[in-house]
Amino acid sequence: MIKLLADKVFAFDRGEKDKQGRLIRYKTKIGFCELPNWVADTDLFKMAVKEGSIKSFVDSSKSESVLKEQENAQLKKRLAALEEENALLKGEKKSMKKSGAKATA
Repeated sequence: MIKLLADKVFAFDRGEKDKQGRLIRYKTKIGFCELPNWVADTDLFKMAVKEGSIKSFVDSSKSESVLKEQENAQLKKRLAALEEENALLKGEKKSMKKSGAKATA
């Protein structure tokens, strides 16, 4: 089994079918998941790795560090969004004070 981090959902198959004749597919989840080793040999997997939608890991310590990096990046984005929202709110308060002053003058 290979461990990977996926940004999208992908489905892989080798043409195998179950008892009802349905194609057996192995799907990624968004986030960390494990798939059979043969998945790494498929063209879809190779393309997704090149694109950056899938990152494959050999050992779990490496995957944990990447997870921490991604969490930090998400927190930084959220913090920037909150700071921007705060700045906009402060700007609205200032403009409301200015417009209120003009109306009373």
